[in-house]
Amino acid sequence: MNWERNCNLFPSKIMIMDIKIIKSEEQYKAYLNRMNEIFHAEEGTPEGEELDQLALVLEKYEGEHYPI
Repeated sequence: MNWERNCNLFPSKIMIMDIKIIKSEEQYKAYLNRMNEIFHAEEGTPEGEELDQLALVLEKYEGEHYPI
């Protein structure tokens, strides 16, 4: 899955994912890759908000599919 297909273009020209509930392993891997790309995003920025949203949906998916 190419995350750029699910992005919005912000005025600052930063590509931000349109984050949805994870429904496939392919989507899960794409979200993990994107999270790694923006891992050091600053809080309060569009990428920082995206990182927070990714963390939430990834945590939910992992809890359901990879319980410890």
